[in-house]
Amino acid sequence: MAVTGGNMGNFYQWRYGLVCLVFLSLASPVSAFKQVETKSIAQLTFDDGGEPLYYPASVFFDPVQEDVYVVNGGNGRIVVYGPDYFPRWSIGAGRQVAAPRGGTVLPDGRVFAVQISNKANPTPKITVLNGAFFPELEIPLNDIPGVE
Repeated sequence: MAVTGGNMGNFYQWRYGLVCLVFLSLASPVSAFKQVETKSIAQLTFDDGGEPLYYPASVFFDPVQEDVYVVNGGNGRIVVYGPDYFPRWSIGAGRQVAAPRGGTVLPDGRVFAVQISNKANPTPKITVLNGAFFPELEIPLNDIPGVE
């Protein structure tokens, strides 16, 4: 079979499709349906002030300190629970975190809090806090081209 310039694109598409089909057939379909057993170890129902959690938006974990961070969207704070799942403190407007919806903790202890725009926080941003939860940097998301 001679492959000329006009048929070259179709030839490579066909060959690429065949290679993909071979790899898909070698993949184990059983691993896609592997059952994972989960076990509840704690129920976090109140914050550091003894108030119930309202609209917990997300959860993230600090693997170094073994703290669990719960974004309490109902009051615009991030509640930090210790390894014993007891609420230790919260991060809120006093630390420039007014509308959190997610976050992460880096191994060096810095916390990245993702904030949405609302009445209390007009600009969506990422607030970077140091290990003592003092603000170090704010990254306004409106200034990044194409972020919308």
